[in-house]
Amino acid sequence: MKRQLTKGILLTLVVALMLPIPTYGQSFLVSAEDKDVNFSYLRGMMTLIQSYYVEEVKAEALVEGAYKGMFDVLDRHSVYLPPLEYEEFNNSLDGDFSGIGVNITKDGDYIAVISPIEGTPAYDAGLKSGDIIVSVDGENIKGWSMEKTISRIRGERGTLVVIGVQRPGIIDPIEFPIIREDIDIRHVKYEMLDKGIGYMEIESFAEGVGAEVGKGIQLFEEEGAVGMVLDLRGNPGGSLVEALKVSDYFLESGQPIVFIDYRVEEDVEHKANSGKTGLPLVVLVDEGSASASEIVAGAVQDNDAGEIVGATSYGKGTVQNLIPLTNGAGVKLTVAEYFSPLRHKINTIGVKPDYMVENKKAEMTYNDFAPMIEGGTFKVGDKGLDVYGAQQRLAFLGYSISVDGLFGQGMQEVLSTFQANEKLEQNGQLDLKTKQRIKERIRDYIIIGEEDFQLMKAEDLIMEVVNQ
Repeated sequence: MKRQLTKGILLTLVVALMLPIPTYGQSFLVSAEDKDVNFSYLRGMMTLIQSYYVEEVKAEALVEGAYKGMFDVLDRHSVYLPPLEYEEFNNSLDGDFSGIGVNITKDGDYIAVISPIEGTPAYDAGLKSGDIIVSVDGENIKGWSMEKTISRIRGERGTLVVIGVQRPGIIDPIEFPIIREDIDIRHVKYEMLDKGIGYMEIESFAEGVGAEVGKGIQLFEEEGAVGMVLDLRGNPGGSLVEALKVSDYFLESGQPIVFIDYRVEEDVEHKANSGKTGLPLVVLVDEGSASASEIVAGAVQDNDAGEIVGATSYGKGTVQNLIPLTNGAGVKLTVAEYFSPLRHKINTIGVKPDYMVENKKAEMTYNDFAPMIEGGTFKVGDKGLDVYGAQQRLAFLGYSISVDGLFGQGMQEVLSTFQANEKLEQNGQLDLKTKQRIKERIRDYIIIGEEDFQLMKAEDLIMEVVNQ
């Protein structure tokens, strides 16, 4: 069965342009003969280590290390996956699980954040696009594969994981204590804006997204939309097939969508198959738009099918083969690069918008509040970080409360009032549901506090077309 995916990484979904090739056994990797390579050196080094290293090392561990080492000299997307990591990789493609909700990719020896997913623990904690993950639960992850990193970050719902990141412009690493939650991603959202403009957001190119986009466009047309905004900001990629389906809606039949350049296989150019919608189109992209998002944005831009607004996209334009091995392991190997219809390079460069627009951020951010990470229920007489964090947030929301980390009678009364306002059980305690609702209300304020100049520019461009 084909697994064709464009590369961009989620802790909720791992996506890469994967093409099927035969299954190879372990012997395939170690028995090759090459006149220019002296394999006796490899056997000699194994003997040296096993004879003199301070601790006993099994031959199997050394062989696994040699496998990994071969891929270390390739690009960051090519990697050897031991059996457990390969299983984790497949689970991340197909399974439901608990995690923190962040899109990641390999960046040298560490892991880079493409973007946190709105409404998830990673988003609420304050992780940002461009952060470099350097530790998990205090352990330095230098040299870890993405799959190993994912397996360590994911875990049982309600448990704590501490993510250490190096943020550009800040000398010392920052640690983010995050409580894992079930990640529920709604891949396509759409609504009609006030000016009669259809707004559609695609969070990732998962299976079925193309059909959902079609339903949204049909709704826009039925309701008399004057234009459409396609929001791909923070979208890390997904299925190539779905990216092609989405592109179909905005291109004339026969127009090129993407060109894939293989080293050894025949190059492929994908073209649109169906007629385009008549709605004027603006596509929003940013630094977190990667892979399949860049295919769609590049196709729209090169075919003059709409305008691109925002910031230059991430720049992931390579193709990987996923190769299962008979010993339960697997490898990902970069075998091709893809380009926009006019053969513009995407990898490491990204798609540059027609209109570069920067959004103004809210004055208040999640980092201004203490993390609520201790778990459990708090009542009168208790103290702790969760109590302090709740007090900060309630005070910001306008409730009269002391911010001292101590749960007194006054906090019980404030919580009872908050619970009544939010139609929660009025127990006057800081329980899980109350904590979550407090976080949601803070999230509402921070999002409202942002000025989305990118969306405003998109609306202006559509209205200029309408008023011509």
